[in-house]
Amino acid sequence: MRNNVVRARDSGVNLAFLGGNEIYRHMRFAPSPLGPNRVEIDYKNFHEDPMSTIDPTDTTQEWRSPPNPRPESAILGNIYQCNPVSADMVVAAPDSWLLNGIIGAGQRLPGMVGDEYSAVDLDVPTPRPLQVLFHSPVTCRGRYGFQDTTYYTAPSGAGVFSSGTQWWICGLDAGCKFSGSAVAEAHRVFTAMTTRLLSVFAEGPAGKKYPAVDNLVQLAVPGATPAPVTGYMPPALVSE
Repeated sequence: MRNNVVRARDSGVNLAFLGGNEIYRHMRFAPSPLGPNRVEIDYKNFHEDPMSTIDPTDTTQEWRSPPNPRPESAILGNIYQCNPVSADMVVAAPDSWLLNGIIGAGQRLPGMVGDEYSAVDLDVPTPRPLQVLFHSPVTCRGRYGFQDTTYYTAPSGAGVFSSGTQWWICGLDAGCKFSGSAVAEAHRVFTAMTTRLLSVFAEGPAGKKYPAVDNLVQLAVPGATPAPVTGYMPPALVSE
């Protein structure tokens, strides 16, 4: 499944991830009396999985973990960080084609980072150029950091969007409530952005018309250097 997503992207198919924790755990299927691939197997620890002594490449720990780490950031652009958290989303790229005319510089969307969130982490494989659309200060389990909504473009021309917050889907619902308050402004922004995103993505490889404008240096993301002129795509395929 993962390889098919990567091959689609590398063939020019746009990808949109509207959650805050995708491609996190490597699971496998097994047959049941009902037919093939009817049982989902998910051991959360490599050593608990009986497959660890038979075929370590098929064990079900996190994608990012040994013995064969393949972090989800290679596909998403950002990577899952922590939960539970509640914080305001903060605009970082108001001139982006996805935000322009919808929301202004520095504007906040109260409470819309949660319950799980993702961020850019250059200690793991990360595609470039990568544009951070929302860069939101958070504190989760005593750890300070940022939530990042991201957009990057692949050499194929594909555009890849990752919302980096689970509340994106809730925000698309006009009746969504968090901490007892309506999120009318978040609903307006998320609806307008998602409509624009899907409309452009439906037309073909979005990066050919809207290439990502890398802003990691401007945001002082730890370890950031200017994006390579030709772009960088970390390996994301799984050995078969």
